[in-house]
Amino acid sequence: MKVHVKISMEGISVNEPFEGATPEEVVGKMKARVAKELNFAMKLAVNAMSSQMFAQEVVKEYNKFKKLSLPIPSNCQAFLDLAVEQGFATL
Repeated sequence: MKVHVKISMEGISVNEPFEGATPEEVVGKMKARVAKELNFAMKLAVNAMSSQMFAQEVVKEYNKFKKLSLPIPSNCQAFLDLAVEQGFATL
C-alpha cells in the first residue's frame, strides 16, 4: 500500500509518499515522520501513541484547525479513507 500525503497544518508540512504492507504500518510511518518536527515533549507523547491513537489525534486536531466535525476514525484504514475524502492523501 502506498499513500501520498500533502498537508500543511499548524506548523507541520508533509508532502511525501508513505509505503507499508498494512494501513497500520503506513500510519506508523506517518507518525514517525510527524514526530521529527515536534518539540521534545510532544515527540515523546506522539511516540507513545499507537498508530490508531495517532490517527485519531490527527483528526481531532484537523477538526479544530478547520472548524469541522469529521468522525474520529475507528482504525487506520478509516483514517486513510478519510484523508483521501478530504483531499490531503491519495492512494
